[in-house]
Amino acid sequence: MATQKPRILIADDEKNIRFTMTHALERSGYEIAAAVNGEGALKRLEAAEFDLLLLDLRMPGMDGMEVLREAAERYPGTRLVIVTAHGTVENAVEAVKLGAADFIQKPFPLRRSVTWWRRFSTGGIFARKRRMTTPRIWRSPSAASTSAVWPRRRPM
Repeated sequence: MATQKPRILIADDEKNIRFTMTHALERSGYEIAAAVNGEGALKRLEAAEFDLLLLDLRMPGMDGMEVLREAAERYPGTRLVIVTAHGTVENAVEAVKLGAADFIQKPFPLRRSVTWWRRFSTGGIFARKRRMTTPRIWRSPSAASTSAVWPRRRPM
C-alpha cells in the first residue's frame, strides 16, 4: 500500500512565491495546490483535504487573517502557517490566537522552508495535527525592523 503524500495548499498572490514554493516542495515529495487569493484558498479547502495551508497575509479581496479565521473554524484538521512579508508582532499574536501553528517572515531561505515542511511531515505537525502547544514565530534576519525570534543554537 502506497503512502499518501502530504498535501499542501499555498495561498499567495505573488506568482513567483507560489511557483518557487510549489517547485521546491513538489521536488521534496509533497502534493501541492495553489490559490491566488483568500477566496480561492477557501474553495480549494472545501473541495479537498489538505494537511497544511501556507497563507500570505496581504492578498486582494479576502485577506489572510480572514482566511485564517474561517479555515481554523471550518477545517480543524488542516495546519495553518502564515508566510508573509508584512508581519508585525501584533499580526503574529493575532494569527496564533486564531489558530496559526507558525508565523514566518518573508523573505526566507528556500532551503530552510523545505526543512520546515519536512519536519512538519515526518512525525511533526501532519502526524499530530492541532496538538502543538507552542507556536513559533520566525523573522528573517533581513527584516531590519524586527528581531529574530528563532531558537538560537547552543555553542559546541
